[in-house]
Amino acid sequence: MPTRRAGETKLRSTDQGILRARPGRPRRATRPGLHPLLLGEKRDGLLLIPDSYRSDKPAPLVVMLHGAGGNAHDALNPLRRLAEERGLVLLAPESRGLTWDIIEGKLGPDVDFLD
Repeated sequence: MPTRRAGETKLRSTDQGILRARPGRPRRATRPGLHPLLLGEKRDGLLLIPDSYRSDKPAPLVVMLHGAGGNAHDALNPLRRLAEERGLVLLAPESRGLTWDIIEGKLGPDVDFLD
């Protein structure tokens, strides 16, 4: 972890790639199925809630990141069947650009979006 020198501004946790968001209890009922995140971006993401999901029982959350040039559908496809079998909730956010900003050697909008 970098140390600060005199006169430097404090780094935000997302500037260092540290995510603070944590899953919690659902705030409203959600039906099983594939749901867009609806966060108002051209590239958004998807949430897959398996048919076996029960709101009265905690479910494992798996965050899937797509490959360079990919999208949320690409990220979800490998685990969709397993999600149904094991009751996994899958979250697949999409990078802000065509690839994740860390691939371009920096942290920025993608880390903020993930958080």
